[in-house]
Amino acid sequence: MRSLLIYGICFGTVDAAFASRCKDVEIVLSNNSSNSIKVIKFEYFDFDKGKFRTELLQSLRALVTGSILSSINVDEAKILIDPGKSVSEKENLADIGDQKTFFKVTYQKRNAGFDNSSFSSSITRQTTPFICKDNSTHSVNLD
Repeated sequence: MRSLLIYGICFGTVDAAFASRCKDVEIVLSNNSSNSIKVIKFEYFDFDKGKFRTELLQSLRALVTGSILSSINVDEAKILIDPGKSVSEKENLADIGDQKTFFKVTYQKRNAGFDNSSFSSSITRQTTPFICKDNSTHSVNLD
């Protein structure tokens, strides 16, 4: 009887830990500007803790929604997106399963002209708040 009680408590704790994730969320970052953009940081807000959580951009990978200008730079954790293109990935977002959140993306636009290796100062865009559900899709329009 005692071992069953302990087993039941452990099992419940494991279930609760996994339930707090928002699983297989497709994140789509769309470049709606006329310049290439460099995505620097992707964050989502944890309302329960009152803080932003960061997803590492080195895990971003280009999928079917568009081509990328260059490969992912793992050392700098940045990705370049061509004008009019998108990148997407599926992520498991910790601590916000079935809870309200919003995404915040920090990026820079490539400067036009002869020196196209320079970028603007950082720009931030965020989504409106939503309830994070497993297998959902959420987009951030970068312009």
